Amino acid sequence: MRNDDLARNLGYLCAAQKSISHVCREIGMNRQQFGRYLTGANRPSMHNLGRICRYFSVSIDEFVLPHEAFRQLD
Repeated sequence: MRNDDLARNLGYLCAAQKSISHVCREIGMNRQQFGRYLTGANRPSMHNLGRICRYFSVSIDEFVLPHEAFRQLD
């Protein structure tokens, strides 16, 4: 998995949400750290990846797909 695919997949999921801040509050995650995931500057730990996936109701296996394959799941 490439960081840019993860970032694009996360951005795709967040686009349908009220706001990034809302997502962070619901997950209980630091907004600045989450922002680094969105830009691809950092990858989430397995713990945080699990939290993100549970919030969006996607499996980790789905979440780490190349972006084009991920978009086709929707």
